Amino acid sequence: MDWNLFGCARRGHVTYAPDEPELRDRLMAPAAGGTARRCLRCGVFVAGGPRGGGPAAAAPVIRRGKELRSELILRVFAVERFLRFLIVGGAAYGAWRFTSGRAGIQRAYDHALPAIRALYTDLGFNVSHSRLPGLVHHAFALSRAGSPSWPPRWPCMP
Repeated sequence: MDWNLFGCARRGHVTYAPDEPELRDRLMAPAAGGTARRCLRCGVFVAGGPRGGGPAAAAPVIRRGKELRSELILRVFAVERFLRFLIVGGAAYGAWRFTSGRAGIQRAYDHALPAIRALYTDLGFNVSHSRLPGLVHHAFALSRAGSPSWPPRWPCMP
């Protein structure tokens, strides 16, 4: 995939008209509709006027190739981290908010379980093969600190 073309498709071509005549001639070409200017990002000649102009030293620095790809990947990771923050934060808020109302939550879950089973069946999944309902019932059965089941013992813990 040509990331330069992807960047131009998202943000538009970046054309520039430097004041220096030798550079200006390298970035221009005659076209049927007038003059075409070379895009600084992808190198394609584009009809129309320049988006900027001035001395060559003041030309915009454009990310190309791997830099453009890295920028996109970092933004995807930032969005993923933000979504993870929202999910974990929501779960933490739910645990904090409904700590004392475990019985009410369990009644609501037991009330919604038939609808969840029907939805899974309509989608072609078998809830009996899923471990999630068993884990939820196990979580409701956990008691507070001081009982033998707290803290939970994992296989790697002594």
